[in-house]
Amino acid sequence: MTKYQYDGLPEDNKPVRLLSLGPGDLAEEVCVELITALLTGLTPSYEALSYVWGSPKDPVPVVVGRARKHNLMVTQNHGSASRGLRHRNVPRVLWVVAICINQIDTAERSSQVAIVGDIYRLATRVVIWLGNEGNDTASALGCLESVGLSVKVDWIDYSIWPNVLVDGDELELPDLSIIFHHGGRLVNALYHLFQREWFERLWIRQEIGLAKNAVIGCGDKSIQWETFRSAIFYVYTAVAKYRSELLESLHKRDSMFINRLKLLYTVCDHKTYLLDCLRAEISQVKCTDPRDRIYASLSLLHPAHQAMGIVPDYTLTTSQVYKKAVLSFINRWNSLAILFQCELRDGPITTPTWVPDWSTATLANAISGAPSNASAYFEAITKYRGVGILNAAGVVVATIMEVRPIHIDNGESFEDILRSLNDRRRQLETFCDTICCGLFGHTTIPERDDLADFETSVRLMAVLLGLEYRVSSEELGAQDAKTWEKYVSRAKEVCQNRSFFTTSQSLIGLAPIAAHAGDEVCVLLGCDSTILLRPINDYLHQVVGQSYMSGINTGEALLDPLPGNLRAVNYYDSTAQAFYFAYFNKQSRKIEFRDPRLYTLSMDLSYHEQLWEKGGFQRIKIELDVLRGSNIDVKTFDLV
Repeated sequence: MTKYQYDGLPEDNKPVRLLSLGPGDLAEEVCVELITALLTGLTPSYEALSYVWGSPKDPVPVVVGRARKHNLMVTQNHGSASRGLRHRNVPRVLWVVAICINQIDTAERSSQVAIVGDIYRLATRVVIWLGNEGNDTASALGCLESVGLSVKVDWIDYSIWPNVLVDGDELELPDLSIIFHHGGRLVNALYHLFQREWFERLWIRQEIGLAKNAVIGCGDKSIQWETFRSAIFYVYTAVAKYRSELLESLHKRDSMFINRLKLLYTVCDHKTYLLDCLRAEISQVKCTDPRDRIYASLSLLHPAHQAMGIVPDYTLTTSQVYKKAVLSFINRWNSLAILFQCELRDGPITTPTWVPDWSTATLANAISGAPSNASAYFEAITKYRGVGILNAAGVVVATIMEVRPIHIDNGESFEDILRSLNDRRRQLETFCDTICCGLFGHTTIPERDDLADFETSVRLMAVLLGLEYRVSSEELGAQDAKTWEKYVSRAKEVCQNRSFFTTSQSLIGLAPIAAHAGDEVCVLLGCDSTILLRPINDYLHQVVGQSYMSGINTGEALLDPLPGNLRAVNYYDSTAQAFYFAYFNKQSRKIEFRDPRLYTLSMDLSYHEQLWEKGGFQRIKIELDVLRGSNIDVKTFDLV
């Protein structure tokens, strides 16, 4: 047989190839036909396959065409999927990415990847193939099916309740002790099922997230995807109760089980992404081509971010793809929030430091959740100069004099870490706020019960550090112990792999682990958090990454101090189901979006006043001369 040669696809109307998988027994050779169709209302009914390509080693042939004169070489996993999914007596029409796209035609690959979201959205069903049966995966799927059919899950407010049978009887929530106490057999089967490579793939998130109907299968056993999702939600929320049983059954693999369960939970969540938060969302998943960190996420972006118009183009390098995505974001939103994902590393620099490296995970977690509006409401003022230089306007707030890296997992108690950082008896309120990056119960409206109370945290900090009299965390009362646990949990999350810094003015803050003396804490217009910049000569700066410094997160670097009757909060809008930066008026007890400090500037705010009255805001366009006329020392930085 000769190698199959693809015919080109038409250039318009979203053409696709569909694969007609010929019937046969498990041992028979795999035969397919390729059919060209259009993604319209007249598209033939088809299912879309979601699977792992697998290793390219030792490929197997697939016969193409009725004449059986041509073949294509596919991975062994693709071959086993074809054998496992084909019907005995009738063809099965599928869309399979490895065959339905000519992978060596760069132009076709770019145009087809651009419509992959539509392909999975319009499929009558998405079929998830985890691979052949092994390690009792059929029992694992059967167990999850039983659990999933017993519960109802609301993925909007993350609530769960017992399912109701057709006759109206309400089921009870499943007793998971049966799973974890069953001699370890079921929990081991689940462990091996969760290790399947499919869950690690980045592409599957849009493949399953866009499906209107889906099944997930391993070998001959398959269950409905919605049933699987419900089961994973329930097991994930309940597993902490069974940690000792997990340890006994899995023999020190309990942490691996829980970490893997977290990964499955994120796959099942089906949430949309924001480009300026994407790096953290996809850092733990895999794809072969680093450009697909952007392209595989396009259909999962929030609709407003999809409107940026990023189009797959495999003629571009990875660096070019990432840089183009950043510039698209800045131009669309007049915002530099995307810089929060940047994190300078040691070693050679191959991409501008203002471009996040989406192909790797950040060392530190993002500083998020606390109300932050460091650049007031102002739009970014930027210009791309070419040759990797982005010019951005902002102000230098402070220069770092000393840094101390923080490593939570070095065996030292967290209280001892705090004592070493506070060795100069700094102002306790500022120190307490800094270590938690400003996120406390009172900083959200409505207040969050999962966050520590600020005043209590300050009091406990003084006691535990021995500034008044010292006690250990084990000696605290129940309520205080609970508050301190909340505080430490948040603090560890933001402090790990960061540096604690002191400035030349004796101010303190948190910065990326790569920070060093001489770096500048800056507020860039259009950036809601402070950013650490590194001067490399008189003209150029590198982006070190996101930083936090107490007292400059609500526009103080550009405006007057916030009036005493206002407190910055993140306000939850139940209609939009989102948090917005706002002000809580302590006198009227009401939420306000208007910032009275803006009226000290010579500018027309009438349009924005209308937005504030409606409970919303849009970034304010401002000229540098207006800021400089108010004695604000605004500079422009050439970022490289």
